[in-house]
Order: sequence, then structure tokens, then C-alpha cells
Amino acid sequence: MKSRTLYTNLLLGAAMLVATNAVAAEKVTVETQQAMTVNGNQLPAGKYTVTWDGSGPSVELKFLKGKNVVTTVPAQVVNLKDAAPGSIVTRKDAGNVALTQIRPEGKKYVLTIGGEAVQTAAENSGR
Repeated sequence: MKSRTLYTNLLLGAAMLVATNAVAAEKVTVETQQAMTVNGNQLPAGKYTVTWDGSGPSVELKFLKGKNVVTTVPAQVVNLKDAAPGSIVTRKDAGNVALTQIRPEGKKYVLTIGGEAVQTAAENSGR
């Protein structure tokens, strides 16, 4: 009887641990020196916490300034062979600077924003 109670408690503990990990969000801090667009949304210069749930391939990025959500955009998680250095990737688009990738420090994936960025990241991940 005692071993059955122990077994039940272990199962409940394991179930709670799995449930906690399932809802845990990933996050990274991003600092921009200039205003830019993120998938068509304006993002003023500054420091942001970017969060997302899940491991991909499709995720939704939330850009937070403090506790306030500034913008939410769709993105793709693209796996890499090697860990990426922490950085962001931008491109000039009709006089505006557009954020296309977030490369979290030491992670073997990049977050790509927008269709063209997804294509480029997928091509680069094969190298």
C-alpha cells in the first residue's frame, strides 16, 4: 500500500513538471539603436524583451517594453548546425530599416520574420 502511494505521488509530480515545461515561454533581450519595422509594425529604438511559446517551426513573437506588449508578429524557428552569436539582422526596405532575424546568443536556431527572411535563413542553415 505504501509503495502504491509513493508511485502515485511520483506520477503526479512528473505530470506537474511536464505541464510546467509545456507552458514555459522562451525569451531573449534585443536592443535596437534605431527605429525599425517588424513585419510592417513600427518599433521605436530601445531595449525589448522578445518572448514566444513553443519550439516551432511557427511561433508568435511578442515584443515587450517593460510589461507592455509593443507589437506581436509571426515568425519561424529555423534550426542551425552550430550555435549562433547573439545578434539581430536587418535590411533596408524603401528607406526603412526592417528587422528580419533574431539570433539568440548560444542557441542553435534563429527566429526569422517575414517570408523572404524565412527563405534566406533556411538556405543558410544548410551550410
